[in-house]
Amino acid sequence: MSDNHTAGTRRPCGSRWRQSAVALLALALLFVAACAHPSATSPSAARSRVVGTISVPPGGPTQPHGARPVGRPWPAAAIQRERLLLAHAADWYLAHLTLDERLGQMLLVGCSCGGGPGGPAFTSDFAYMVEQQHIGGVILFANNFGDFEQTRATLAAAQAHATIPFFVATDQEGGSVSRIDQYYGPFPSARALGDSGDPRVAFAAAQQAAQDLRQLGINTDFAPVVDMPINGGGYWGPWRSFADDPAAVARFAGAYMQGLQQTGEIAVLKHFPGIGSISDDPHQTLPVVTRSLSQLRQAELYPYSLLLAQAPGMVMATDVLVPAVDDTYPAELSPAWVDAMLRQQLGYQGVVITDSLWMGGIANRWSLARASVLAVEAGCDIVIGAYDSTSAQATLDGLRAAMAAGQISPIHVALVVWRILLLKVEYGMLPIPSALAAEQQAVYP
Repeated sequence: MSDNHTAGTRRPCGSRWRQSAVALLALALLFVAACAHPSATSPSAARSRVVGTISVPPGGPTQPHGARPVGRPWPAAAIQRERLLLAHAADWYLAHLTLDERLGQMLLVGCSCGGGPGGPAFTSDFAYMVEQQHIGGVILFANNFGDFEQTRATLAAAQAHATIPFFVATDQEGGSVSRIDQYYGPFPSARALGDSGDPRVAFAAAQQAAQDLRQLGINTDFAPVVDMPINGGGYWGPWRSFADDPAAVARFAGAYMQGLQQTGEIAVLKHFPGIGSISDDPHQTLPVVTRSLSQLRQAELYPYSLLLAQAPGMVMATDVLVPAVDDTYPAELSPAWVDAMLRQQLGYQGVVITDSLWMGGIANRWSLARASVLAVEAGCDIVIGAYDSTSAQATLDGLRAAMAAGQISPIHVALVVWRILLLKVEYGMLPIPSALAAEQQAVYP
């Protein structure tokens, strides 16, 4: 996107994406798969093929980046073979999913599982979202955590009933935004890690957080924060940022991201494109960032320009209005921000997830279903917003209606879900299918 991009103009999703070589290969395979495996297959039959024949392990990831052996040198050719293997595995899974299952993968829902001192439960509503709506992920908020063993047992039971293992996410930043202090004690804030002056401290803290989260069955951490306070920040709490300097933010956030991901936890960079200057509470209203694009490139966007090349598991686009780029749509609903800036200019081809679409900045203007459609059109892959099976169904119905109206194409949905499945394969949530055993042997001789 050039700096004079017309703000607020919506285009067909993905019309100008510059795909990597692997993504192009996978897209070609999608056409073959679509012909070989029609999407009319029943969910029960698909589960029998996908889960029953290859024994998808319940719970969190077994090892990051597939089953790469540890402690042996990896030449470039082997790394390329591994990438192709993972892409083929994602394509294999995609070919075995119905349309309902594909759309379900695009939802990360609130856990309608209760909580309190006794911990969450695998409620009938939670079970319906897992078994019938095929949700791609769930987020645990502070009120969902209770007894350690009950929390872990509930998540394990839910994963055991899933057609495709789902992301279990929470906001474990450390400091004041720390969901698991009750089990392990306090975690240092991002600012405390940054003030240490040594990125290795951040790396070690992230490794510990990842180990603790995985013990609970949580495989995705909505961290690190890549924002920095600007002009005091107003609503923004500086303790959630590693530093006031964008280069330092990049160093420490990068170390934290690598500490998470090298320990098997999926990291999520947030909040794109940056909330360090906002003065309004996005839970109540839509904050407006009045900074110029030149200012954004020098500060808020600078860490992303460095960190996206380090393969973050996800990037979270958030609900702020930035008139310098788009004066109509908040960033997470804006093609100018997600498709043109994040994917094209910054080159990120991984999973993009929204912030919570139920927050006031979005919900005061759009229904959950409409906001979800806008987010997918903009280039997001996963939408957060549903909080029970009823709101999840409204979201799914909205996406289906958008497909029927030609707003979202089946090929676009296939590419979105392929990216999601690829991430799950990369982090061991889905094993390499037995059908690709010979190819796996070639990669891991």
